[in-house]
Amino acid sequence: MLPAVTRRQFRQNLAGVAIGLFATAAVLGAYLSGALDWLEKMTLDLRFSYTNSMVASPEIALLDVSDRDLELVGRWPWARDQQAPLVAIPAEFGARLVLVDLTWLEPEAIRSVTPDDADVSFDPAELAADVTLPRVQPDTMLSQAIAGAHAYLAYHYADVDIEHSESFSRAVDALLRGEEAEARRQADRIQERLRAHIRDKSELDLQRPLDRARLVVKLLGDPELDDELAAHPPGWDEEFLTRAIERCREAAVRRRLVEWFDADPARWHRPPHELVRAFYATLTSRSYDDDTRLKRALLQAYREVLSFTETTRRPLGPAERFAAIAPAVDVIEPVYFTHARVAQRCGFSTFEPDRDGTVRRLALLRTHRGCLLSQLGFSVAWDALGLTPERVSVEPGRLTLRPQGRPPLVIQLDAAGRMLVPWVRGREWTRQFDHLPASSVLELHQLRQARRHNDAELRRLLVQALSHPGLPRFHEVARLLGQVDSLAAQREQAQRRGDPQLAAWLEEQTGAILAEAEQAERELRRLLDSAADAASVEAGRPPPDAAAELRGLLADADAYRRGNAVVDARIGPVQSRLRKHFEGRICLVGYTATALADMRPIPTHPSAPGVMAHANLLSGLLTGRLVRWTSAANDTVVAALCGVLVTLVSVGLRPRLAALLVLFAAAAYLAIAGALVFWRWSYWIALTPATAAMIFPFFCVAVYRYVFVDFERRQLSTALSQYTSRQIAKQVADNPELCRRAETREVTAMFTDLRGFTGISERIGAERTQKILNACLGRFTEVMLRHEGMVNKFIGDGIFAFWNPVIYPQPDHAGRACDTALDLLAALDDLRREQQRAGGDRVFDELFVRIGLATGKAVVGPCGSEQKYDYTCIGDSVNVASRLEAANKFFGTQILVNGSVLDHVNGRFACRALGGVQVKGRQQAVPVYELLGRAGQVPREALEYAELFGRGVQHIQRRAWPAAIETFQECLGRRPNDPAAASYLAAAKAFLETPPPADWSGALELTGK
Repeated sequence: MLPAVTRRQFRQNLAGVAIGLFATAAVLGAYLSGALDWLEKMTLDLRFSYTNSMVASPEIALLDVSDRDLELVGRWPWARDQQAPLVAIPAEFGARLVLVDLTWLEPEAIRSVTPDDADVSFDPAELAADVTLPRVQPDTMLSQAIAGAHAYLAYHYADVDIEHSESFSRAVDALLRGEEAEARRQADRIQERLRAHIRDKSELDLQRPLDRARLVVKLLGDPELDDELAAHPPGWDEEFLTRAIERCREAAVRRRLVEWFDADPARWHRPPHELVRAFYATLTSRSYDDDTRLKRALLQAYREVLSFTETTRRPLGPAERFAAIAPAVDVIEPVYFTHARVAQRCGFSTFEPDRDGTVRRLALLRTHRGCLLSQLGFSVAWDALGLTPERVSVEPGRLTLRPQGRPPLVIQLDAAGRMLVPWVRGREWTRQFDHLPASSVLELHQLRQARRHNDAELRRLLVQALSHPGLPRFHEVARLLGQVDSLAAQREQAQRRGDPQLAAWLEEQTGAILAEAEQAERELRRLLDSAADAASVEAGRPPPDAAAELRGLLADADAYRRGNAVVDARIGPVQSRLRKHFEGRICLVGYTATALADMRPIPTHPSAPGVMAHANLLSGLLTGRLVRWTSAANDTVVAALCGVLVTLVSVGLRPRLAALLVLFAAAAYLAIAGALVFWRWSYWIALTPATAAMIFPFFCVAVYRYVFVDFERRQLSTALSQYTSRQIAKQVADNPELCRRAETREVTAMFTDLRGFTGISERIGAERTQKILNACLGRFTEVMLRHEGMVNKFIGDGIFAFWNPVIYPQPDHAGRACDTALDLLAALDDLRREQQRAGGDRVFDELFVRIGLATGKAVVGPCGSEQKYDYTCIGDSVNVASRLEAANKFFGTQILVNGSVLDHVNGRFACRALGGVQVKGRQQAVPVYELLGRAGQVPREALEYAELFGRGVQHIQRRAWPAAIETFQECLGRRPNDPAAASYLAAAKAFLETPPPADWSGALELTGK
């Protein structure tokens, strides 16, 4: 039989093993449930940032629409004819492929070119209606650029859209067949998917997919139905109809339009404007010229059907082949059909960020209505690598590519068909690839426009000179020269129609005319240089009275030639720079301006443009460096083994030795599995489960040993060494458990700070700083202890204290804190007067204290390590108090409290309402008040001013901007130096010009701590 001590040790060890194994199981459960995903993704981001050997492919060049470009050119979106050079010029200067991450979903109106000398009195609408002015067709010019560059265009998709989903179409089909149960089943599928995206129950209840399907069936019978729908069963309410009618009308028209096209596929080849009118006649007897809801629905549906057809016309392969890795989506926002028709391919540019908002993965393939959709960057890589469906192998969770002349690429996919983006190394996305601002391309475009303008003016002057009545011999040349612009337009049309022979002939004719005009100009100059005499007319020379005019025209022509020389001198370097940037590379055109809404967090940067995701994906596919990861099963096995080994080590060895071994093992695992493997092979091994399976079981076993094995000899000495207050010492002596117990309770936290003391301390030196600071903090501490506050810690020149700890309950904690705050101001005043009377340091006259008070829930108890811990409170109220102390600087106040403080003091104190503020680190607004003093002791003028200020705050919160402006102007009239009134006045004026969003809480945002 084992001795008692041995049996006791055995039981303790057995209990320790059980605790360690239980902790290991808890870690595994947390990992498999996804609770540790956020932490593991953080470790992945760190690896991308610091242990990443993937470099950017030199084959990629970016053309950025940057902040500087917006400053130079103007706010986005630019006119499409102005965007066209961004597509055309990279291809002109040798770009192999052009990816355009800009979206064009709707047509842009044709506009007139307003004359440069148009007077301010001209009505722009009248100028636009002037048929004599030249017209700009933005979409035509952009389409020409896309066609010339064989560009790849971007569109977006959405996971859930009721009217576009296949389940909705099946529900409508079922209703048309009279199968109510099947329609309800399909509608329930949609509703179930909607629940994952819509949290608001009232909003979810208004979706009603089945009723929408019934509404589509009604509209299929009569697309013009409107108000009378409310009378149909099942008695659709007005709110539902308002939300659903137009979308359902579009769905019905879209359905009939597709059927109409399917009935006669030849209709696709007719001009769009003819098709729209022809189909409209099948829907209604009304005139097409009438502006009706049906017509608007038809135009929207027609553009959508045509754009969808053109956007999906060149898939990478049959959808059935990739079905295992291409989940279906409900709707896409297709590229406008005139652009999609001439694009090389269209690819989606939709991002699916993780829960923390960071883009780590990209979907490669999706399906919609039987069509295969491909990611934009992947579409470019597909063609760049020479891939075909036969060179691709598809397995669940894996896509294998076999490019021509390259090693196979194995792309690992998650359950949603997404791959990890191989983000290249570098903490600054601006340095990850070669970037060129869009203004560089636009500069060349503008120089060329200037050159064309000069050439046109030069031809005009020559036509005017050669067509002079006194020079009939040149009239035919002048007539031909006047046709050059028309020939150029015909040549462009021939190129667009794909008639190179006609375009070449027109080019040849233009060259011949220009050569003949040049010869005529030389002859004219020779005639002008000859002396004018009586026989000049007979000799074919210009009459003397016309010579001066002709010389002036030729001088103007020479001026334009000199201008062309200047332009040509500038064009050369720009072209060289562009050719160096684009030649032989894949060009990605996209937004990088921070002012645009395309910035997203990525693993290597908190905010990067979306085009960088395409660039990194494309770079990884071109270089062959892709990121793979271990399976969850492997991670679980490794973590379980680590947990078991650490448990045995923790139980069998002394705590310090076990701690050293565990720390060494964890560090080695992090260094090898985390850093080295990722650097060398771009392989993502999960660190969190194995590391947690080492640390958490060790921690649990160590706590067990500390609490139940060898802690008793340290318990009382540790508790007494932490606290020196007489109240705490008495409580601990009476009940030692109090020092170890933590609980969530309501407290009032206080933070103080001496305004500007950092600058003062730098000025007066260390010795005076110590003397002054000790005097102030000593006096403040006396006041706090007098009101029985817990002086928790000194933070520089400030103090953190709180009331109502577990060891010393104080029901009136909020009132104590307010009294303390007011007494602190009085104590500082007393200290100043004492120093003045004693002839002390004059620096005390510069000292002012700022105080923040907040009442709320907090965790109160001991926090720290085994060797040293502190009795403190942690929670939202502590953070709010800290930020309110800092907010005094913003409002120009000395004491700020939150609303919960006032709720507890029952009117004992007078306050000024400062409204709600949005402090950093907190989502909800905090109601803030300035503590003026004890009730009955505050001057009447201060109370009246506080009431006036409060009315202004109410106006702000009710969005009554003019009334708020008037009120705060009155406040500043009374107190010109009130920063709070000035801040609210500025906010009201800003909101008057640009109102805040509808969900604005009425609070001002404070970003500082």
